[in-house]
Amino acid sequence: MAKTDSMQIYKWNFKISIYTFLLTFFYSNFNNFLLSFDTVCFILYILPLDSYFLVQLHFSVLLFITNATFPSLNIEEISLVSHVFTKLLVQLISSRTSLPHELFFNLAIFGPTIGVLFAIPFLKKSIRISRLSSHCHMSVMKAKHNRYAIISYFIIIISIFIIQQYMFKKHLTKDKSLVFWLIDYIVYENGSIIRQKMLLWWITCLVISIFFIKTFFYAKESRIFYNNEKILYNKLNIKRKFFHAIIIVMFLPTLYLDPLFSNISFSIALLLFFISEVIRIFVLPPCGLSLHSFLSKFVDERDNKGKIIVSHFYLLIGCASPLWLDFAGVMFDQQKQYKLKLSTISGILCLGFGDSAASLIGKKIGRLYWPNSKKTVEGTIAFILAVFFGGILTKYMSWMNDVIIWTDFFMVTIMTGK
Repeated sequence: MAKTDSMQIYKWNFKISIYTFLLTFFYSNFNNFLLSFDTVCFILYILPLDSYFLVQLHFSVLLFITNATFPSLNIEEISLVSHVFTKLLVQLISSRTSLPHELFFNLAIFGPTIGVLFAIPFLKKSIRISRLSSHCHMSVMKAKHNRYAIISYFIIIISIFIIQQYMFKKHLTKDKSLVFWLIDYIVYENGSIIRQKMLLWWITCLVISIFFIKTFFYAKESRIFYNNEKILYNKLNIKRKFFHAIIIVMFLPTLYLDPLFSNISFSIALLLFFISEVIRIFVLPPCGLSLHSFLSKFVDERDNKGKIIVSHFYLLIGCASPLWLDFAGVMFDQQKQYKLKLSTISGILCLGFGDSAASLIGKKIGRLYWPNSKKTVEGTIAFILAVFFGGILTKYMSWMNDVIIWTDFFMVTIMTGK
């Protein structure tokens, strides 16, 4: 299977990491002396031309991501996101990708980002109006709120449309768009019946999940009031792990059927997550308030650090990133021969089986804590056994085509759990 030169990618990331670290170090430690405009330009101009461009771009991306996501993301997460964002932006500008799954991933990242940047004046007015509901005439406020929301939606949708048109015409063909390519891929191309069944399965799982949440979680909350903080936390933990179970049921039996379609579907889900989070944060009608009310029932302390609710992003990216990484550089004509490997579903095994078991068992019966950690020994054992069970189940059900060396798998699971 042909792949891009990984050493070149490693060298590229190492180079911008070193340069960015030096600039950040100078900025944080010698702000009044070294980081004048002339000093920065001098440092950058003595670097090679490609390094100059990369450092300028990466440092700008780093500042943008920091302003947009801190404190919802910590420093390490911001650095990682900035590296990915810079790499994708350079790849998109330099026309180094012609693969549909990579284009969909780029669309998921840059579409909402650019749309929000252009729509930010109207988004700010929208959230300002939503906070002044008690001081304004209701009908006037609602009309303005709706008007700013419509403008914001229009700008974001147009931005996504223009970006997908640009990417498709530049990288693939001149007579279609990504949307029409996806429709053809689902409806007409070889294997379309399998993809339609996968899509039907995912939609069915989502509908049943929403019905289950409304019937059980919401109904019980309306009838029972808990004044014990530990009981409340345990109830919240169970509700959050329900989404981990959904991930197992939705994707583990279907990924092997068409890994490329699963890859693209994860990117589309990421795009929808970004848009829904924008709607929630800026309280855009008609569903901004209800979306915030729904998601707020599942947040924990990490989600309360900043404005962004990060848990569902963590879950999606954790499950999808092994597949995204394994597909990196795989040629389109070779994707039909792609075989799902154990490493590709490692995110689903660890988050779906391992993390759920570790959290539920650790909180319920955990007594022995690891040194300098909130993790319990009982939770770690539950993680190891659950992931190992998930691997056995996946192999037994023939949901992947990899040859598993069970001793190696068990040792890796132990190291991951610890």
